[in-house]
Amino acid sequence: FLTKIIIILVLSIILGFMIFAGYVYLREKISESKFQAKSAMVSRELVQCAELSTVKMNYSDVVSIKKNFWGLSKSYSIIKYKGVARAGIEDISKIKTSISKDLNTITLEMPNCTLLSNDITSFEVFDESGNIFVPIDTKEIFTEIEKSRDATSLALIQEGLIKEANNHAKSLLTQVFSAMGFEFVDIKIVDSQSNTIPEEN
Repeated sequence: FLTKIIIILVLSIILGFMIFAGYVYLREKISESKFQAKSAMVSRELVQCAELSTVKMNYSDVVSIKKNFWGLSKSYSIIKYKGVARAGIEDISKIKTSISKDLNTITLEMPNCTLLSNDITSFEVFDESGNIFVPIDTKEIFTEIEKSRDATSLALIQEGLIKEANNHAKSLLTQVFSAMGFEFVDIKIVDSQSNTIPEEN
């Protein structure tokens, strides 16, 4: 009788160990499957759009063109034009992600935002005075507008457009991945050489 009890106890211990080992193995497999599923979902979210525009700025400016011929014949045009500048992440697929094993934290390395476009939407001649000896043609008007547009692009960047785009991108990505169930979203901005860019005050 005692021998039977010992055998039953040993078998129970072995069976319990096997059940525990099976539970641990199954839990690891389920955890790994969840990790892979969440990683795939993150990748799918990122590749849905190639470009992410986070800041759109409308502006207007005035350019003037003056021409004269030996100080006798003169022509001038004053043109008002409107443009729209967009800044954001040029290639969203370059965002690198890593997920913690507990699936609570996602870390993103986000490329620094750039000026994506600066397009002229409309223009009108405000005032003009023409002379047949020194005409102002359409090509000259567009050339002056493009020079002004390029100067505006530089001014927008110097005034903090890229910093604003970075902040908007971080806020947007944080909202997206928080909605996907991540408790912590850590975003680092890196340059083209993969060096972390320090946060500005």
